[in-house]
Amino acid sequence: DRFIFDLLLFGKVREEFVWETVHGGGKYCLVRNAVETAMRQIDAGKTAVILHSNLGNGKTVAIETLKCMASDKGYVVYSISRRGDSLYEELEQAFGRAGKKVFIIDNYPDWLDALQFFGTHVPKDTTLVLSARTASHDVLVDRATELLRSGNISEIEVDNLAPADLDWVVTYFNDYGLWGRQAAWSRSRKLDYFARVCGAQWHAILIKLFESPQIQSRFEGLFEKLRGQESHWEVIVAILILNVIGDTPSSSTLVDLCGQAVFETGFRRDPVIRELIDFSKNEIRLKSSVAGQFILQRIVDPNLVVKSLISLAKTTDNSAHASSYYFSILKNLMRYSTLQTLLPEKDRGRATLDYYESIKGLSHAKTQPLFWLQYAIACLVIDEFERAEKYFQTAYSFSGDRDHWDSFQIDNHFARFLLTRAIAQGDASTSMGAFRNARKLIHNQIERERLHYPYRVASLYFDFYERFAPELKPQNKEEIKRAAKHICERIQKLPPERQEQRYVRECWEKLQKIVGITSQA
Repeated sequence: DRFIFDLLLFGKVREEFVWETVHGGGKYCLVRNAVETAMRQIDAGKTAVILHSNLGNGKTVAIETLKCMASDKGYVVYSISRRGDSLYEELEQAFGRAGKKVFIIDNYPDWLDALQFFGTHVPKDTTLVLSARTASHDVLVDRATELLRSGNISEIEVDNLAPADLDWVVTYFNDYGLWGRQAAWSRSRKLDYFARVCGAQWHAILIKLFESPQIQSRFEGLFEKLRGQESHWEVIVAILILNVIGDTPSSSTLVDLCGQAVFETGFRRDPVIRELIDFSKNEIRLKSSVAGQFILQRIVDPNLVVKSLISLAKTTDNSAHASSYYFSILKNLMRYSTLQTLLPEKDRGRATLDYYESIKGLSHAKTQPLFWLQYAIACLVIDEFERAEKYFQTAYSFSGDRDHWDSFQIDNHFARFLLTRAIAQGDASTSMGAFRNARKLIHNQIERERLHYPYRVASLYFDFYERFAPELKPQNKEEIKRAAKHICERIQKLPPERQEQRYVRECWEKLQKIVGITSQA
């Protein structure tokens, strides 16, 4: 039972129990439907199988169960986890081994150089299993396909739990006494709770578990002892931030990011610190991004979170010139979507702007299109349209000064800005100009972008139409309908898995209300 709590609260996976579960000897973790799908793709001879999901939805455990299943089926399974000087020599030796092989790379965006090596050296009887957070995967999947020199790739989203998965989780919570106050609910009510309230996603289920009084008090008790030790607090908050953004540091990296306090005897002997960091193995024990997110958003003072974010940004900015690792962390720390996973919902808008104002002078921010785009998004979300427009212009200006910079991200969010501002201001006389400018950006993206981003913005056509239709001329309403119909036709030409993507499906459903067609894509 203690190991179950270690898994759920701290993300500590014990491989021997995963093996027992796969072989029917225990109930330690879930063998998901998505993993069985991935195993079938490996058996079918796919060059690569990519598992991707949003934060905390179970990629790590899915990978661990897949390793056991592949081994059972006679595959030799290798995990690539450390970047040593002899990596490529070791890979060549492994390639030469007889039999079917599976190579596992967790968080593949950090291993693009290794993917290039696989693309030129990998033998035919080998499958590469990759994992990543969906946001990173969406941006890099085309690059990964090029590096692997193969179109024989399967992408599997592991965000949503299948009905059979949810049924297993209900029993799991029953067996280990995890329901707390909901323990006496009927099975059907528990299933409905997971499906409807938690959206059939592991991240939301864990958050609900953490909200239970006994779990929250355990987290609060763990950190209460640190409140009077500011230097220790700052290191712990930095660890939590890095875990949530997917860059779990070694203890040596912590020294670079947080200073010499990490070496202090008092720090290393602190019982709370020792529960989170194993100095003998040079590793961070808190592997759960969901637990880290919960602690940052519910327990830690938000002002301390912002202070730690600023400190990490400044430190990584100083090292980013010489280290791609620190530059990657800095880019992550700049992203608006990252900040939303770190900051508490209350005062999140203010805290986000305070953070951007504090780091805008950093060498990798002040002329960086990515930074000004994120700053613009933050202003757009709180309806500060004048500032948002100015920062969009700044992002475009700096992107124009860079060779090979693709402005599709700026175009995508600027189209959303145009539609959102028009809807908020409600001026019918200028609305069609904004719509046409946004439509041009969206339609250009749809012609060359296979992912969901332009469709997510195009969903705003419905809100725009609903807001202005009573005041628009018939020819203008017809123009909007034609634009909606064009996008629906493009959706129908997408591969089936893309049509089922959440934002594409929502776009289809909304635009059908404009077009007046009731059939499904």
